[in-house]
Amino acid sequence: MSLTMDAVMAELGRVDPGAGIDEVCKAVTHGSLMGARGNSGVILSQILRGICDGLLAADGLGPASISSALDHASTVAYQAVRKPVEGTMLTVVKDGAAAAAAGAAAGLPMPTLLDAIVDAAYESVRRGPDLLPVLKENGVVDAGGFGVAILAEGFVSALEGAALRRAEEIVAA
Repeated sequence: MSLTMDAVMAELGRVDPGAGIDEVCKAVTHGSLMGARGNSGVILSQILRGICDGLLAADGLGPASISSALDHASTVAYQAVRKPVEGTMLTVVKDGAAAAAAGAAAGLPMPTLLDAIVDAAYESVRRGPDLLPVLKENGVVDAGGFGVAILAEGFVSALEGAALRRAEEIVAA
């Protein structure tokens, strides 16, 4: 996942600061595909592609488009895996999408909606061992799912100008 995001950042570095969402999404999609390594990296690239495709298809950027983009990302990610397993990064994206849908339907403002998505992602990581026995047997959470939650929090934290704080709660547990 780290290599995937490194490639995304490299591609974004080539995008003009005044570029529109179409150019940004093109860079994210291309970078993630070219940088994807391993199962989690490939799934992450599909999640990012799904988000970008969903945002590009939306009319504007708001709670409804975020919800639609995450739902599309979840669908694309599940379709990319031959035998999807719950308790993994797939579940984290699905749960984030469900939180986005509920928040958009409730009329949450964007900052509150984004926080709800991050909260749902971390809660999904915490529930992972209950869904996937091998995680529980080893006393761990799914690394890919945890990575997705950290990425979601990082995105929101960057928008808010805040530091990551929730990831430490999982590590401490």
